[in-house]
Amino acid sequence: MFIFASHVEIYAGVKMLYPFLNIVMANSATTINQSKFRLIRSNYCCCMGISYISNPFLFWLRKTEIYVNGHLSALLKEWAIVSRVLHLFLTFFVMQKANAQFNETIFYDTVNKISSEGIITGGYSQGKYLYLTGGSFSNAYSIPSLTKVDTAGNVIWTATDPELFSSFKQGIDISVVSGKTNQCLLSGQRIFTASTTNELWCVDDSSGNLLWKTKIPSDYVIKLVDLSAAEFILLTGHYGMEYHVINKETGKITYSRRLIPAANNNVYRADLMVDVHQNIIISWGDTCYKYRDRELNQLLWKSSLPYYGNKSIERIILDSNQYILAGMNNVSAVDTLTGNVIWYKKVLVGNIPLVQSGDDGVPRKLIIRDSLIYISWNSAGVGGVDLRRGFAMTCVNKYNGNIRYNVAYDFIGVPPDPEQGIGQDELDWIMDFCLDDNDNLYLTGSYDISTGSLVPGNWGIMKLNGRTGEKIYETTITKTPQERNVGSQGLVVAYKYGKLYVAGNLARTGNSVSDSQPTVVSFDSTSIYKELFRTHIPYTIRYPSSLVGMDTVGRSKMVLLKMVGRSGVVEIRTQYNELVWSKKISSERKFIIPHMVRCLHDTAIVASFLLMKEESILHTYPQGVDSLLFICLDTAGNIKYTNRLRQVQTDSSAPEPVQIYTDDLNRTNFIYKRWVYNEYMNTYMGYYYGFTPGSAQSSWGSLSGTRLSVEEMGSVLRKNIVSHYNVDTMVMYYASPGYRSSTLFCSALPDIASTMYTGFYLKGVNGFKSIFSSIPVGPTSQVIFGTDSSDHMFAARYDFKRPNPFVWKHAQTSGTILTGDTSTTHLYMLGRSTDNKLVISKIDRASGILSWSVEKSLLSRTAIAPIDYTFDQINKHFVIGGYLIDSALAEPARSYFYISLDSNGNILKELNRKGEIVGLDQINSVRTLQSGSHFYGGMTGTAKWGSVGFYNVDCTGNIFVPAVEIKAAMSTICPGSEVVFVANPSVGGTQPQYKWMLNGQLEDEHSDHFARHSPLSGDQVIVQMISNAACLRSNSASDTINITVNDAPDPSISLSGETHFKPGAPLLMSTAIANITGQPAYQWQDSTRLHSWQNIVQATGHQLLYAPRFNGDKIRCILFAENDCIKNFTTTSETLTFIEQVVLNPDSSAAKLVRVYPNPVHTLLVIDSLSAEDQWQSVEILSSTGKAALVVLLLSGQKKIKVNVAQLPTGVYIATLRGRSRLGQSYRFIKL
Repeated sequence: MFIFASHVEIYAGVKMLYPFLNIVMANSATTINQSKFRLIRSNYCCCMGISYISNPFLFWLRKTEIYVNGHLSALLKEWAIVSRVLHLFLTFFVMQKANAQFNETIFYDTVNKISSEGIITGGYSQGKYLYLTGGSFSNAYSIPSLTKVDTAGNVIWTATDPELFSSFKQGIDISVVSGKTNQCLLSGQRIFTASTTNELWCVDDSSGNLLWKTKIPSDYVIKLVDLSAAEFILLTGHYGMEYHVINKETGKITYSRRLIPAANNNVYRADLMVDVHQNIIISWGDTCYKYRDRELNQLLWKSSLPYYGNKSIERIILDSNQYILAGMNNVSAVDTLTGNVIWYKKVLVGNIPLVQSGDDGVPRKLIIRDSLIYISWNSAGVGGVDLRRGFAMTCVNKYNGNIRYNVAYDFIGVPPDPEQGIGQDELDWIMDFCLDDNDNLYLTGSYDISTGSLVPGNWGIMKLNGRTGEKIYETTITKTPQERNVGSQGLVVAYKYGKLYVAGNLARTGNSVSDSQPTVVSFDSTSIYKELFRTHIPYTIRYPSSLVGMDTVGRSKMVLLKMVGRSGVVEIRTQYNELVWSKKISSERKFIIPHMVRCLHDTAIVASFLLMKEESILHTYPQGVDSLLFICLDTAGNIKYTNRLRQVQTDSSAPEPVQIYTDDLNRTNFIYKRWVYNEYMNTYMGYYYGFTPGSAQSSWGSLSGTRLSVEEMGSVLRKNIVSHYNVDTMVMYYASPGYRSSTLFCSALPDIASTMYTGFYLKGVNGFKSIFSSIPVGPTSQVIFGTDSSDHMFAARYDFKRPNPFVWKHAQTSGTILTGDTSTTHLYMLGRSTDNKLVISKIDRASGILSWSVEKSLLSRTAIAPIDYTFDQINKHFVIGGYLIDSALAEPARSYFYISLDSNGNILKELNRKGEIVGLDQINSVRTLQSGSHFYGGMTGTAKWGSVGFYNVDCTGNIFVPAVEIKAAMSTICPGSEVVFVANPSVGGTQPQYKWMLNGQLEDEHSDHFARHSPLSGDQVIVQMISNAACLRSNSASDTINITVNDAPDPSISLSGETHFKPGAPLLMSTAIANITGQPAYQWQDSTRLHSWQNIVQATGHQLLYAPRFNGDKIRCILFAENDCIKNFTTTSETLTFIEQVVLNPDSSAAKLVRVYPNPVHTLLVIDSLSAEDQWQSVEILSSTGKAALVVLLLSGQKKIKVNVAQLPTGVYIATLRGRSRLGQSYRFIKL
């Protein structure tokens, strides 16, 4: 336990620190005696907090450029005065020099469908959309929301308060204030709605994001009415009645007036409208007032009802030159110019002779069409009234007030029920109605077992003839036709494009609206109810995202730690903002809150995450800490180890990240602030704790027994509370109120002479009243930042290896030096003065002498909170980032700021950006690459994507050149093929844009690839790339490729070999192939008298030794091959036919002298050198199959004949000579 006296504090802190130190100073294979450690301990008694500084834009008087929404607006010379008008209209601007760029890269969560639970309270229709007020994600504990639904029942968006979910990034439990929205006003692209949590919202119509919100003095909103392009009117009641004029852009209440004292409760029977001349007509009680001005000072007239008593005017609507007024049991018309009553009618609401007496009726809605006024009514009471037929409608002539009809209907019900008596209080309530193109009325609401509009019975729809008031049909919206769903209610009905759309709450089980589902039903406009579709509304949400931290990896890469919705992401990017790898960290039913990240000597990356539980009712937001997760990855993104620490919460607060400390041996310690219960003080107090992952440590280790102030626990500034001293020693400084400032060491080689307790030693530091942080400035030297005893900004340098460790001290104006960073020769310090100025100073490291100091002051309504800082060792720049709070708006608005100074104190760049929606805009991290580029990032609000994370690169003189190269998907382009050309970018950024040109014509401008079917040789493909990378000399690059089509023919095969055979003698057959790449395959086949074509077993080579058996046997070869343009190609060779060699008179010398030519032959085949001795009589021409093709008779004695073979088909033939002896001689020839 902790006793807050000096020596007891140290001892108690040391005892709690032992387990932590045993891990920090020892590797996993060695057990180190705790007595060998020494510790220097520090405590902070002063914290950053939020300082109030003037000039929210942090302007500096020098030549700059102003950028609005990222585009150059004007070149301004010397700034002297920045007007309030600029602040109101420039929601985003950048002050910078000419070559700097501030093109943010944003990232955001996807839209998540959370649940179909919720409740509808009302709404209206506009165009093809329904805008439904109410609460989402739960019907019993709903979150105020506004939902936009299209006519197909699709949810376009669900608007909720983003701050409800933005706070979970800090690990804070979300306490949901159950509530709903009601009342809507659509004005241009903005929707204004009020919630029962006393807030007024402005919602972007395209995205559903909350642009601003403001507190209002009452939870009961009577009316929202458009006043002008810049303002609208809010009328509130309940406790008195108040009139407010609201600025549409800011939500600021620009004018207020109390109309009815607060002592008058339940003032809600009133109405307000603004006519086309911006006259304001307002009613309460029995009187209507018309004012000329927005302040309600110029009363034009007032008009009271002609009958007094418990009557009121509750609805006002303009019709040409008269205002139609409707109140309790009355309707009237007054002249717009004078207020004189034109006509007045009393209405007996719900009165049906011999059936029911009716009741005091309150007008719910008025519609004027042509000459008629349609009025729906609700009962003014809920008990003892005779209004069982409660769907009451009245139709009145607008010119004279004559009542066309006054009707009231009951529902038969599902299933039908007998009519109940008066005491049953089974009232019916019309909540909304509309008309179709044929003047039919469609009413929706609830009936039976309904004790008020907020306690519904059954959801009913009724159709009336608008001209006569006759009932056409009724229907009940139920889950099944056989049951009633008590607790159901229709609330909005609209006629659009020939169809009806009704929205309401359909009970699931039980008899309560708290167990209902928001539902949209569509039906047609025929005389019989025909439902077209029914859908339960799936409420959606987009969780916030943020860049949480960064660190450098090598010379030109940066590791980014992101929160993307419910998950964490660790990724590495290049200096060009190109992704190297990304790893998502997620857990089912958990919210992952990233905390800290660091790269260890360019070899590993460590990061920590807070895991929060999903609350058990809505399953929508985090509630309750689960554990801390520590991971280690190598620089390729592979996980080396993970650790889970579950003992992290001691009260309702989560541990808050402070610092990652790493010694020379890569032993890493994650340091946190925790609220721990102090039994002596009987309360929770803040302390520093540490954890070493990747080791045997299983719980926290205390770094200090000294408690932290509440301000310090709430500080958002990154700081070093532990500094590196040497290889295995860390140092921590502290200053307790009323005690001497001290330094606590922990070392493996303790200085025995200075030891106070075993393993630790303590040394004093002088002059400090409070210590905020420290940094090492040498092997054993430290600079400490804080406040001196006179409350001046104070810094001092100590070197505890010297006999006298004190080196120098430095004091400035009143205030606190919060933190700093160092170059090789100087310190850059960030401080805050007591008169609310941001102070940046440069002092000499060796002497402590001040080089320069720059002060910045802000307007009194603006607070500044630095979060991160760094010194650029390459460009000698000091960079700071954080956020500002401007209290000038209706709700204090946050914007992030970024400042860069050179080594002479000149402001190089200055950026201030206010988000477009309600959210936590801030810069969380700034870092500098060794190449000199600055990275900064955090979170901001966008109207389109909600609360997003962002990061950016500040070039600081580093200029890069983008390039692009075209690569074809195939190396050889073939005729008729489709070729895909891919752009290979360099320095293309995160979203490069491309244009593809073919022969000078634009072909595509949406993709990084381009496909061309059947290209031709000589075609030219050009790609032009526009890079969005940072720090570019020019953002465009191009490449050109000329197409050459490979005109390769099909693979082919031919055969060769002797075809004349002698029975039993094998012949060698060979193949010749062409136009082939790769290894071909073969299959030989033969056809004989015994079988048709079939494969020859094991004949798969390029040659074949074949022995024909019969005259006319055939062979062929099938080739399987491919080339650059043809794959899996199969072709078959020509057929060779074998001819048996027949010589009938082999001894005839004459036969041997016969010549047959030419061979091959086209027309005339010559048979020469015939001998008369052979007595040849004919020559017979046979085809290769042995079929006679031609017979030529010869005259005996001829030595030479010519046979005309021109008419023979191309092929192989046999010419056989025959004589009287019937001996023959055969010759093979080829006919071409």
